Amino acid sequence: MNGANKIELFITAAIKDCRLNKGHLALYMALFHFWSQSDGHNPMSLFCQQVMPVAKISSNATYHRLIRELDEFGYIKYSPSFYKAKASLIYL
Repeated sequence: MNGANKIELFITAAIKDCRLNKGHLALYMALFHFWSQSDGHNPMSLFCQQVMPVAKISSNATYHRLIRELDEFGYIKYSPSFYKAKASLIYL
């Protein structure tokens, strides 16, 4: 699936999903940015410190809540590493 289709599907679903807020949207767009930079490869290995500035999220707790919720809601697949030296895996 190309990037335009992926964004279109996400936006269409997000319009109908009252559980999502602007933080979820910003985080998904940041993740999409990293996905497109990696030529659309899944999974992406990312640290929260890489993603947070792009998504304009300043709190670790907020980041982890939002990414966990995107996973629970089915928008992404998130596999946390739980180790500071190892990046988490994220599938769009």
